Amino acid sequence: MNPQANSTPGQAAFDQGIALLNQGIQDQGEACLQEAARLGHPFAAKAIVETRLAHKVISLARAGQRNLAETILEEARWQPSAPSDQLVAQLRELLKQFKEEQFVEPTNKEGWLNLGATLIEAGKQKIAVHCFQQAIALDSNYEMAWLNLGLAFSKFNEFENALLVFDRLLALKPDSFHGWHFKGMTLGNLSKQEEAVACYDRALTIKPDLAEAWFNKSLALGHLQRQDESVSCCDRVLALDPRHLNALLQKARALHRLGRDAEARACGEQMQRIDPVAASKLLNKI
Repeated sequence: MNPQANSTPGQAAFDQGIALLNQGIQDQGEACLQEAARLGHPFAAKAIVETRLAHKVISLARAGQRNLAETILEEARWQPSAPSDQLVAQLRELLKQFKEEQFVEPTNKEGWLNLGATLIEAGKQKIAVHCFQQAIALDSNYEMAWLNLGLAFSKFNEFENALLVFDRLLALKPDSFHGWHFKGMTLGNLSKQEEAVACYDRALTIKPDLAEAWFNKSLALGHLQRQDESVSCCDRVLALDPRHLNALLQKARALHRLGRDAEARACGEQMQRIDPVAASKLLNKI
C-alpha cells in the first residue's frame, strides 16, 4: 500500500497512522487511520481492515482456536472491503504452520518474537512485523522485539520505517548499543553516511569491542573518502577478530585507494591464507 501525494485528503493522518502501527502502537495508529478515512483518504479504511484482521487471526490461532481463525479469514474475503490477496495468502500459510507446530501462549512475548523470526526467514514480512509488534504490546521495553522489528523493515528495504523503530527504541533505551549500531546501518542504507558514523560512535562508546560496529563504521568512512580513518577502523576489527575477511577486504580497498598497493596486496594474501575460496570471491570486488 503506497501513500499518495501530499495533496491526498487525510495523507498526514494516514502517514502518521502507518508509522505508529509500524512501531507497534496499535490504538493510536488505528485512531489516525480512522481520521484519515473520515477525511477521505482512499486507502485508510482498507488499512484498518487489514490491521484488525491480521491481529484477530493470529491471536485466535495462538489461543488454540485455529478453526475459528480460518473461518474469520474466509469470511473476510467476501466483505466489501476485502483484504489484499497477498495478506490472505500469508495468513493462510501462517495457519498451516499452526497445524504443524506447537506454539506458546498468546501472552508469551518470547513466543511472538520467535514466531516473527521464523516468518522473516520464510519471507513473510508483513505477518512477522505483526508478531514483533505483539511482543512489544506485551512489553514495551522488550529490546529484542524492537530490534527485530527494525531489522524486519530493513530486510525488505523499508529503511524509513526501520529508522522510526530504532528511534523509538533509543528513546526508551538510550544505552542500547545494538540500537545505535542498527540505526547507523539504516542511515548508511539511506546514504546518510555522516549520521551513520555518529551512530556507530555512540554504539562504540557503550561497547568498544563491538567488532561489527567498527567494520560498518569503516564502510561509512570509505564512502566519505576518509580512507585513512577507514583503515584504522579495520585494524580495530582485526584486533578483535583476526579472521574477519570483510574487514581485510575493506582495508585492502581503502589502502588501494590511498595508493598503498603493496599493503593492499598483503591484506589479500592474508585473506587467502584464512579461506582461499571465500577470499577469491571477495577479492574480485576490489
